[in-house]
Amino acid sequence: MTQHGTVLTIGGQLGDDSATVFENLDDVQFTDAASSMGSWSATVPSDGGFADAIFEDIYIYHEDDILFGGELESFDDDYSAGTTTLSGRGALVTLDRVTDTVTYSDTTVYEALRDAWSNTQFDVSVLPPNRELFNKTYPSESDHIRKWGWEGDDDGLTGIDTSGAFVERNRLVIDDPNLMLDDTNGGTQYPSIRPDTSVRYFAMLVETASPVTEFKVGLKQMNLSGTQWDTVSYDTPQRFHVFHFEFADGDDRYRPMLETTGETLEILRTELMAPDPDGFATIDEVELEGTVFENLQRLHELGAYTFTVRDYGTLDIEAVPVGTIAREPDWRVTDATRTLDFTDYANVVTVHGRTRNDGTQATATRKNQSEIDELAARGVGDNGEIQHFEKNPELETQSEVDSRAERLLEESVNERDEAGTLEIAPQYVAPGFTYPVSNWGDAFQYGSQIGTNSLYFDGTSHAEFEFTYSSSDGPDGGVWTTELWLHPDCIASLNADEWVTLLHVQNETAEAEIRLYGDGSINVGEPAGSAYMTRTDPGVLRDGDAQRLSVVWRHDERRVYVDGQLEAEYSSANPSEYDQIYVDADGATCYIGADGDGNHHYTGGIDDVRFWVDSGPRSQATIRETYDIDLLETEADLGAMPVYFRFDDMTDPSTFINDGDVAQYNTDTTNAGAEFQDAFGQLEEVQYSLGTGDTISLDFDISGRIDTELIKTQRTSRSNRRSL
Repeated sequence: MTQHGTVLTIGGQLGDDSATVFENLDDVQFTDAASSMGSWSATVPSDGGFADAIFEDIYIYHEDDILFGGELESFDDDYSAGTTTLSGRGALVTLDRVTDTVTYSDTTVYEALRDAWSNTQFDVSVLPPNRELFNKTYPSESDHIRKWGWEGDDDGLTGIDTSGAFVERNRLVIDDPNLMLDDTNGGTQYPSIRPDTSVRYFAMLVETASPVTEFKVGLKQMNLSGTQWDTVSYDTPQRFHVFHFEFADGDDRYRPMLETTGETLEILRTELMAPDPDGFATIDEVELEGTVFENLQRLHELGAYTFTVRDYGTLDIEAVPVGTIAREPDWRVTDATRTLDFTDYANVVTVHGRTRNDGTQATATRKNQSEIDELAARGVGDNGEIQHFEKNPELETQSEVDSRAERLLEESVNERDEAGTLEIAPQYVAPGFTYPVSNWGDAFQYGSQIGTNSLYFDGTSHAEFEFTYSSSDGPDGGVWTTELWLHPDCIASLNADEWVTLLHVQNETAEAEIRLYGDGSINVGEPAGSAYMTRTDPGVLRDGDAQRLSVVWRHDERRVYVDGQLEAEYSSANPSEYDQIYVDADGATCYIGADGDGNHHYTGGIDDVRFWVDSGPRSQATIRETYDIDLLETEADLGAMPVYFRFDDMTDPSTFINDGDVAQYNTDTTNAGAEFQDAFGQLEEVQYSLGTGDTISLDFDISGRIDTELIKTQRTSRSNRRSL
């Protein structure tokens, strides 16, 4: 029997004679919490018979899928409206409730999970633990070429030269349904997978744009000539595919291979994992008895795993080790909010010891001045101060009180809780799971990767790169636009006419620079003399906030934008006054966070650096359209972008990756001391609101305090991963 919309049944499941069924409900809500049982509520037409249904089983369905099961615990009649609000507790129902007994011995939790899931109706991707070697991937054309291509040389791959395979729109497109993607047809083969140490065990996660029913991938060892293939097949077509390869001997040079068997496909990303099997959690012997769900849950707990349903329609599940980096769901954000809670926070603490017989007592006050300055700039507290007092009768000496004050200050500073709520279009996401958020406060919505990873410059560091164009004539057009996401942390420490350098570009004949001054103004131009520089009004940029700075360079005009808003524009009748960025086959050198002499260092975060080159000045409408989006995730056209640094690949902290036009521009990068950062927030609760205007509300904990899965204090953000 086909139901419609959101359905609630009381006293049994759909199809049971004993079940009371309510269809097409407009007001049904239920929550799924990370550490407790969820709750539910629904408004239904009154029938006066709910008193006898207390503690009856209830089930919630949406578009024929069972989502939630629980009990009816209370009801509230609204006689004027003719409705009754029902409520109770329960849990998400996603697996068959079939009692079973399973036994595993002399194996790993990882292998047991793969076996247990294979006996269910779900198509499950189980990711291995300890996958630290290759656990970061980002979907760009250059990423695909670096893994799957073979044009180039031993220093790097620059293209794919096979009929039926090409990169387009940040995807690896296979438009031949019977293609063998491997360079065995002649020529020199170069390794595209180069672990730092010899590796014999690999796992590969491949995400395709559309679901496929069968997929075959291989790996070859370049030094030892070993080859292995793995094939995945599904009852229901899937988008996420995990392959496993175990070689007899280790190698440090590999290449991937791919074979299509009757289907074309587009690959969005390829993630290589090189886990150490010796570090897998082991099972000597275990017997599990219960429902399929209970047994799977206990197996996951044995190996510190969690699992999430990607798609109810295709029964697609991913099981991952707790604390590893997980790609965010393909959610569509409808609304987002972010809040700070200072209830238990303090940046000034005073501790009083026990009152002595003579009426005196030891007292100590401690302050965190950097926290005070930060909150004062935001207008929080009493000139930035938030105080906490403690009377401790167990302390008597001054040294005891001093020590307690120092510990209390450290604890109190870390109690600045940050939370967020995100509304998305309905799908399943898992509470307790860790998703990427921004390093930089409330500047970005969840779901955006800009700011999630970034470089932090500490006032002594910088990054630099050299890039050359493939033709001696330089690119067509030649009107450049440079863009940087900035999170300054240095303006307040500068005098009005002191500056730090954000960007410095130089070639053999000219140089150009962007400076940030202590009054928040921006100065743009050739640093050889002030006549060639153009400085904006004060207050263009601020400390502590994330802002997109965009500068359009042309020989007779300059424009400065912040967050897509025009802040300053200049024009000159003398083209020689306004030198512009120019790059040809002779190349140019660019410094980020310092000038060409290694002076005027910037302090703060920088992310998402872009160099565009167009036939004319880039318009404000175009800048506003793209300034706050991740260009790879939105599949933007990068044909006019020679340089695109997202600072996302932390595999080698001494370099960074260019996701721009690597076919036309050769880029050699060096990170001179800037720190890669990333931040993650734990999803605490999911509230489902089904009916008219379906949404899901997600409550995140992205606190500043030290938690199990997150360390984020002051200016430094790191993820703290458990060892599995």
